[in-house]
Amino acid sequence: MRETLAPATPSRSAANTSDWDSTAAVLSVLLVASILVVGQMYIVMPLYGAMASDFAVTTSAAAWTSTAFGIAYAIGFLFAGPMSDRYGPRRMMVSGLLATAVLTGLVAMAQGLVSATVLRSLQGAAAATFAPAAFSYVAMRVRPGHRVFVLSCVTSSMLASAVLMQLAAQQVVSALGWEAAFAACAPALGIVALGTHFLLRPTPGSGGTSLLSALARMPRLYCQRRLLVLYLATMTLLGSFVGVFTAIAIGGVSNDPHSLLVLRVAGLPAMLAVPFLVAFLQRFSAIDRAAAGFLVAAGAAVMASLFDGQLSHQALALFLLAGALAVSAPALVERIGQAAPAERGAATALYAFSMFLGGSLGGQAVSAFAAGGIAPALMWIGAALLLGFVLVNLSRRL
Repeated sequence: MRETLAPATPSRSAANTSDWDSTAAVLSVLLVASILVVGQMYIVMPLYGAMASDFAVTTSAAAWTSTAFGIAYAIGFLFAGPMSDRYGPRRMMVSGLLATAVLTGLVAMAQGLVSATVLRSLQGAAAATFAPAAFSYVAMRVRPGHRVFVLSCVTSSMLASAVLMQLAAQQVVSALGWEAAFAACAPALGIVALGTHFLLRPTPGSGGTSLLSALARMPRLYCQRRLLVLYLATMTLLGSFVGVFTAIAIGGVSNDPHSLLVLRVAGLPAMLAVPFLVAFLQRFSAIDRAAAGFLVAAGAAVMASLFDGQLSHQALALFLLAGALAVSAPALVERIGQAAPAERGAATALYAFSMFLGGSLGGQAVSAFAAGGIAPALMWIGAALLLGFVLVNLSRRL
């Protein structure tokens, strides 16, 4: 689903200067980095079969490589935000990209499921440093009139990475093996790290809130009932999104690469179109947008399960599901910010934590149902999305 973090408030000195970065330079770096970094969560899904064969395990066991990455990625967000404030966004991006590059290369050399799972968790922790720093950098260095456009493009690329990186992996694994997918990404991440260093301007750290202080505020937010139900809804959102791709990878038409390709790419046009509908969507409240997105996505998941075996109809249903979730994700983070205006940074960090925790658990949960085919897995995904709809509406009453 969309990885959205509230941009940090620019410092007074940055807000008063006219020496903004080139929008084209920022986009060229952040778009490629977003696809490569966030895509590491999804790239492994088309590789489950090959990894399971090499490691002599089931495909469901191979899915732990995705779960481990997702959990570490989610936890990493809790630390990455304060670290970006303290050390500066560009330094965090460059360091995180280099660390992710090294660990991605090591994943390609894993000799068994245990080592692959451990390395994937370390890779997830390193990758978590990118997104908070990227959004902070945009808030500090991009011309104010261009920020909404840049943020929309970056978040859309993060969402689209789920499809693009799976498509790339699907092509690579059949010809070169699962290791090649990670081996190709490692130098690409290193090159992007160098581009980030040379194309983006230094951003000195401000000291910011100490890491311990930032972490200490978070349990109090989870104890607020309105925020709690919104965080639970957030978990169902990305859990369902990742679950769809897990269902396609494990329970889909594995003997028909063309059908797999169609199902994986079905949602991409909807994800790319949503940023261009922002002006229209803003006419509705955040809570209404979030609720409507969950309801449409739940209906689309059920529809996709009923159309099992009918490729064109199933692809249309997944198109609707992806678009609906792309509407709900930013609406949720907006609603969470409204519910905790005095602690927006900590509340947003918990949003990202909840989202990717849901993503990591959702893939593992769906893998248990996907063994029986894609239809029952999609039915359970529909039920989870309906639960998200109920939770969003419950937040109105709290």
